[in-house]
Amino acid sequence: MAEHIRERVRIDSPSIPRYTIDLSSPPILRYQHVAKDFLPQLASLTPLFSEIIPRPFFRKLAALTLRRLHSKEQTSELRGIQRVTKVGMHLLVALNVLLDLMMGCTSGGVRVNGSKMLHFRTLDWGMHPLRKIIVHLDYIRDGAKVAECVTYVGYVGVLTGVSAGLSVSLNFRPVHNARSWLAQLRFYFHHALVLVGLRPAIASMLRELLIPSGRRWSLQQIETGLPERATTAAYLIFCDGQRTLTLEKDHRDAVVNSSAEFIVVTNHDRAQERARQSPPNNDTSLIGIIDQIRTHGIVAESTRRKKCMTQMWEQRSGRLSPEQLVKWMDTYPITNALTHYAVIMDPSRGTFAWEKYYPDARALWDQLNGRGDLR
Repeated sequence: MAEHIRERVRIDSPSIPRYTIDLSSPPILRYQHVAKDFLPQLASLTPLFSEIIPRPFFRKLAALTLRRLHSKEQTSELRGIQRVTKVGMHLLVALNVLLDLMMGCTSGGVRVNGSKMLHFRTLDWGMHPLRKIIVHLDYIRDGAKVAECVTYVGYVGVLTGVSAGLSVSLNFRPVHNARSWLAQLRFYFHHALVLVGLRPAIASMLRELLIPSGRRWSLQQIETGLPERATTAAYLIFCDGQRTLTLEKDHRDAVVNSSAEFIVVTNHDRAQERARQSPPNNDTSLIGIIDQIRTHGIVAESTRRKKCMTQMWEQRSGRLSPEQLVKWMDTYPITNALTHYAVIMDPSRGTFAWEKYYPDARALWDQLNGRGDLR
């Protein structure tokens, strides 16, 4: 492996700000104490919205249509945040339904000390102002902790979380499997229903799996029951401490893989590794061609991260220790110029075993000498 691939990222990082969310309290009050501490940072969501939706017409349309999430409980939570921050409700809804469409990530599971599996995860994204609103949330119900998440202030779904017996993470998937015009129509119609709150966003579904209102699904139930549920395209990673499950999730199906030793997912399908190219795309329009070029770049960078993680696993000496896994997470390109945070979750204990975040994008960029894209 080239020497620069194994370079350690040596940056001192402050602790992630930590808060408690009481699920026994009224939804509209749950996040207000967090939002009050991040008023200036949340005000920066307005220009970010212009980056996500650059055309004025569509921004006006979004302001009229993005009024709620599918869950009444989560919509009420957002309204509580909106009351404190005065940030437009449509901006908060956009953050919650569009964030998973733009992330680069590395996730997976690995057995340590020959005993249990840990769930590792980095989240990479180009919108650097969001680094300033990363928080660690402890969810409690009736005084007892039920889950932990690392997330963004104003985001009420789950991108990265752990509870006793289950950890979850979500990676962006830049392709989907629809080939016919009817399949494409169904896929994007589902997107539209999510945007207007008639169907749940995938991160809201993950929250229900991690913090259910009733009985929680087992890993086996997730494996058999989740693929057929309507969602956007994404990579979903689950771990119960003994096995790690990955889903290459499409609209109403999924390619399922699992391992009790080591598995890693970034931002491309396994089939793309065998084909060494993106899946065929018959769209010859200008937008389609641009999308193919974008996808090819994502797959190339994603393949590099996965190859690095896989080679470190294959070249290990003896049993892997948790300390060695931390070093892997601190290695370029697993951590890169776009990394917002890196964590290791321990679902056997229902907690984060290690976490690190990078609020200063410039310091990360300077240490990596310009590797990657700082946008």
